[in-house]
Amino acid sequence: MLGGLLINKPEGVPSFQTVREVKRILGIRVGHTGTLDPFAEGLMLLLVGKATKLQRFVHMRNKTYTGRISFGILTDTLDPTGTIIRKEKVSIEPNSLIREVNSFVGEYEQRPPIYSALKVNGVRAYLLARRGERFRLKKKKVLIKSFSITSVDTDWADFEIEVSSGTYIRSIARDIGLKMGTDAILERLKRVKIGEFSLENAIDCDALSADTIKHSLIPPRRILSILKSVEVKREEIESLIKGNTVETALLEGFYKTVFDGEIFVVSVKDKKMKYYMRIDEDSKI
Repeated sequence: MLGGLLINKPEGVPSFQTVREVKRILGIRVGHTGTLDPFAEGLMLLLVGKATKLQRFVHMRNKTYTGRISFGILTDTLDPTGTIIRKEKVSIEPNSLIREVNSFVGEYEQRPPIYSALKVNGVRAYLLARRGERFRLKKKKVLIKSFSITSVDTDWADFEIEVSSGTYIRSIARDIGLKMGTDAILERLKRVKIGEFSLENAIDCDALSADTIKHSLIPPRRILSILKSVEVKREEIESLIKGNTVETALLEGFYKTVFDGEIFVVSVKDKKMKYYMRIDEDSKI
């Protein structure tokens, strides 16, 4: 049994608990391709069996969320689970908010929340934050492909956003608040898409069983659909499989090529192509 599995994680349940439950049911290796905060809900893509080798390819996909930003409040976690630091009454002007939201679309430099799984000198940031230690995470560039307000009131706004992998929506909520001259937190969050995979096709956690999982697995071939195809000669593939490298004009990254129904994944670095993995007609890795 191997492939991808779409799960609808409920609010209040840790992501790792969801992974453990699937692993308990199947009794084989199961990995996640990106967690959701416990307060968040929605789509998780798990990888089952040898398909865990495909994790790096899932991380390339953009993610789409819906949620709510609450204005006039700040917590240490930037979400409703944290300790309130400040709170004030505000009245958000909708047109001003929409203009600021539109300005975020494109490449955006954000500072991750201190309550995150990023490591500082080998230690998870959230552990340091819980100890009360002072530190500052470095900013990083992310991409906001689309960002729109779907509903707005005086002190909250609902939104839909598509972002590159590794983007912190809590940081976006905080930064939108600063643009509006106040504080803000991410009140609600639901992940609705991971690339082309949608929440509509996910299994609810209370419906999990060996049978439902077996009939819901996504073939590894579909997981690799994000990779660009490249033409490689049969003799070059045979040479690559033997451990040789092949000169190429491709940019760095991963590519796929297909021969006789089999998919060969190749990696490119410093203009050299190397064999990475093979998936046969039965989607066996």
